[in-house]
Amino acid sequence: MRRIWLMSKIMKYELRRVVWNRFFFCFFAGLMFYGYCFLSGNVILGVANNAPFSSWGLGYYIGNMTPILCLGELFMLLLFFSKKEQTVRTITDPTSFPKSTYMAVRSFVVGLVVFLLSILLVIMGIVF
Repeated sequence: MRRIWLMSKIMKYELRRVVWNRFFFCFFAGLMFYGYCFLSGNVILGVANNAPFSSWGLGYYIGNMTPILCLGELFMLLLFFSKKEQTVRTITDPTSFPKSTYMAVRSFVVGLVVFLLSILLVIMGIVF
């Protein structure tokens, strides 16, 4: 029971660290701006001789936004090995929590953030 409590506490801490990071804010703003420009510039004209707001248009939008989302995920994972992270690691290494479980929780948090960003992109595509 204590281990689950500790994992949830670490997950909340890591989620706060990822979401309140300057890179995340810049990436989120850039992703939403590019998504809006892509929707208003390309998808509104129609895709493959279909109506502008067909399922083809949504698929075209999602397909073009996915590589950018994956690139952002890669950069979020690279932040685990930055110099700032090395200083934090000196604090977290002496704990009794296994390092493999700690990295699994951190990777889960990045996956959760990317999942939420993809949900926001889909909502933006549907609302547009």
